[in-house]
Amino acid sequence: MRKVILALFFLVSCCIKLEAEEGEVASQAPFHEAFATQENGQTLLQAIVTPPPYPLREQVPKAPDIESSWIPGYWAWSTEHEDFLWVSGVWRRAPPHHVWVSGYWKSFSQGWAWIPGFWSLVPSNQLSYIVAAPPDNIEERIPTFSMRGEYFWIPGHWYYDVEQKEYIWTSGRYQPFTEGWVYTPAHYLWREEGYVYVPEFWDYPVEARGTLYPTLFIVQEERAHFVYSPATAVDTLMVMESLFSYWPNYASLFQYHYHFNQEKWIAWGAAPIWWNWAGWWSFRWQDMWGLWWWWTHPGFVQPDWITEELAVMIAPPPLFVVKMLSYLSTPFFMTHKGVMGGEVWRKLIFENLGKSEPIMPS
Repeated sequence: MRKVILALFFLVSCCIKLEAEEGEVASQAPFHEAFATQENGQTLLQAIVTPPPYPLREQVPKAPDIESSWIPGYWAWSTEHEDFLWVSGVWRRAPPHHVWVSGYWKSFSQGWAWIPGFWSLVPSNQLSYIVAAPPDNIEERIPTFSMRGEYFWIPGHWYYDVEQKEYIWTSGRYQPFTEGWVYTPAHYLWREEGYVYVPEFWDYPVEARGTLYPTLFIVQEERAHFVYSPATAVDTLMVMESLFSYWPNYASLFQYHYHFNQEKWIAWGAAPIWWNWAGWWSFRWQDMWGLWWWWTHPGFVQPDWITEELAVMIAPPPLFVVKMLSYLSTPFFMTHKGVMGGEVWRKLIFENLGKSEPIMPS
């Protein structure tokens, strides 16, 4: 065994025990999706040419408690490295009454795509699938509410009625903040069999979800005989810092963490000013990404709904935030003219490919 001390995100160090050859802790890397699931869902996938390696061998560390279950790691594609990273397995306390349905790599004519995992009320062999793609969400008029500071707005969503075989709109509502429980909105995911509806559910906050370990980069020559033995957990603050670049994908998690830890965010100096705007957290996911991308990429065209009056209210981002976002690939729905919704992209895919298979070539 050898101990290697490496910098992980903002010079926070951690010690990892490795067997076989030495690996490298990867910065700007994803964490296990079972630990922090994308709340908007994922109905458009990105394809790459390179096939994934065989799964890495992991030595499962000791369980932190009797409520946690071990969820194995997987390979994730890194645009920065132009190679695969090993996303370490994780000890996870499951959201109440939920089971984890693992993601997997699938080969399509456009390349290899990762089919994401998700938390489900039923096992994978009991899932039901929907053929028709869900429409883009409706922009609702948020009613005024005197207790807004202690409540948050849950946007409406489309629910598929099996008997009527059509999507029905479920209106949004106000919900009180509950310390110790993070809301996860209802969303859809695409799988080969069709679209999967994931109902809303309550999850544990980051500090109570379990034990997360760093993501690793391993050179190709060493992968066949490499054994990864995770030893040191990733700190809660490091999780929030790492997800910060992708925060619109984890909006509810950030709203909860910001609401109960505002002093920490103020001290860090990275929270956008619009997080304090009334009704901001109920914006469409695409609108969140549009403003976020414009703010962190000087010279990028602002979303069409950003007026001069709103623009002067927004201070420039800290330089370290701009640097953080510089490592990311432009989201597939972002264009030089603004933001496109998922339904528009599905139509473009059909026009160009002649089929609605939701794969976006890299």
